[in-house]
Amino acid sequence: MKSFWLALSFLTTIPTPTFSANEREASGSVRYYPLVGLLLGLLLWGIAVLFSLFLPTLPTLLSSLLLLTFWVYLTGGLHLDGLMDLADGLGSHRSRDRILEIMKDSRVGAMGVIAGILLIFIKTVSIYEVFNGLPLELLILVPMLARVGLLFPIYFYPYLTERGMGAGLKQGVTRWLLLLWPVVLFVLTVLLLGFSTMIWILFALAFAALFIHRVAKKLGGLTGDAYGAYIEVTETLALLLFNIGHAIYDRI
Repeated sequence: MKSFWLALSFLTTIPTPTFSANEREASGSVRYYPLVGLLLGLLLWGIAVLFSLFLPTLPTLLSSLLLLTFWVYLTGGLHLDGLMDLADGLGSHRSRDRILEIMKDSRVGAMGVIAGILLIFIKTVSIYEVFNGLPLELLILVPMLARVGLLFPIYFYPYLTERGMGAGLKQGVTRWLLLLWPVVLFVLTVLLLGFSTMIWILFALAFAALFIHRVAKKLGGLTGDAYGAYIEVTETLALLLFNIGHAIYDRI
């Protein structure tokens, strides 16, 4: 149970019990990342339902921005910070060692700000379209999708530093987990959204895999910032592709 609370406290701002944990329990927390994603999704879905039921006259764009604000608050901005740090590093077009130094810098540069703003814009507009006709249940699946997908980069790519938030997670990922959680995600997707929507999930995971592969190739491995960036990119891709899919179906 400690591993679950560690995962919840690490990935969210949700209050958790205070306790000490050993190295095995810390590395084992990664197996609960998809479950934490599901809990986040349920909270976001609940907030969206409340907006729809009790604040139906609230402008949709404002509802979308407020929901995204809750989303960022619930994650403590952890993943968004990782995306901005990674954008600063890669956007510098420097050597690998210099990129890693830039990513460690607590200050945010121009590339990080640009990446953060663009992602927030895309997410806000995508959530706007969810309120405008896409099933609200999509909000349940998107955070879980990103954290199920994260298990694969953690397992297949080396972690670059011995210390850091992501150190030790690789030991907690097993091939059994890489089979279990995708199956759970598949079942939930079919139940909530239907089988046809699986194509957009597969597209999102494929593009996210290409993104993280290029990052790992550039850096020679991954860091905690890269993990956070992967989550943000995967969530945004999923929302964007579902919107594109919905537009295509409307034209057919």
